[in-house]
Amino acid sequence: MKFLISILLITSLGFSSLSTPNRKHTEPSSPPSYFGVAVAPYNQFRADYDLLPVQVVGIRGGGPKEEDKFKIEATRLKNQTAKTINGLRLTWFLFSAADLNVALDSRQTNITKIDLKPFEKVDSLIFVVYINQIPLFKTTWPGNDFLLEVAVNEVHYDDGSSWQATDLPRELDRSKMPKRASPAN
Repeated sequence: MKFLISILLITSLGFSSLSTPNRKHTEPSSPPSYFGVAVAPYNQFRADYDLLPVQVVGIRGGGPKEEDKFKIEATRLKNQTAKTINGLRLTWFLFSAADLNVALDSRQTNITKIDLKPFEKVDSLIFVVYINQIPLFKTTWPGNDFLLEVAVNEVHYDDGSSWQATDLPRELDRSKMPKRASPAN
């Protein structure tokens, strides 16, 4: 009886090895990687955030049309100054979620004409970037997550003066961040 069971096992193993193709050269060595991109206004916890004359306070990704699914737009701006603004430029910063202090890439938009009164918040739709056109995502399939922040980096006032940021993005200021509650014992 043991002999018969042994022969059946050896026969079944032999047939299963014949039916399994050799996949040594046909399959990739690792599965494709996936990544995520979160979009947000320039982080309020960055050093000197309060000194920016205009803040992006609303942003959206995607749109109702198929061709807009990778589109990022600034949707709300806040003028922090006593001057009327008639033009501005945005910059996006791409960070790895593992290190939010080092921008991997950034680009500027064209100057956008706007009528932003002193201390006013205004809804807008200002094109920033198509996610799928960012060079990093066009050439590789990174295996981690990213954050794309959008800031105003240049402002033109109606009196002819202007302001331009030269040191963005700034590092996160941990002292500005709310303290996490410790777990109850």
